[in-house]
Amino acid sequence: MSVLLLALFWAGVPAARCQQEARPTGEVLTLDEAINIALRDNRSIKNARLGVEVAQADLNTAQIGLGNLQNDIASARIGVETASDDVRNAEAGIEAVSADVERTTQERSRQENLFKEAATTKQRLEVATADYERAAATLKARQLDRSKAQALVRVRQQDLSKAQTSFRSSSW
Repeated sequence: MSVLLLALFWAGVPAARCQQEARPTGEVLTLDEAINIALRDNRSIKNARLGVEVAQADLNTAQIGLGNLQNDIASARIGVETASDDVRNAEAGIEAVSADVERTTQERSRQENLFKEAATTKQRLEVATADYERAAATLKARQLDRSKAQALVRVRQQDLSKAQTSFRSSSW
């Protein structure tokens, strides 16, 4: 504080000017009033205050950016988890349909053998063949679902990696 007072006295605030701004002619200013007038009128202090305001705005912007990056990371993680769940669901579907494919394969083979021996009708063979083809098509669809889900996991992992890289490379 003493350095500031000393600087004010050396730089000088003309008493007449301070007195004119603060009080009518003939009245004397107190030391605190003279300091306040000098600080109010000092351009470097005004510039410093503006610098503080700009820095605060920059800080607010950075905090918003940080929040956005954190949200991007959280969203990407949720995307990876969701896509991974889709893979697990597709695999469960494959497992369930595989049993149907196995059962219909055996039934079709049995009906083909019976048809060759004239022990069943062509209609029963056609039904067994249709059941097999339907189960095989369902299996292929579940396998395609799994492939899509696996591709989506890779995309979501890339999104997560990008978000994490953006976070790390940010100049905080």
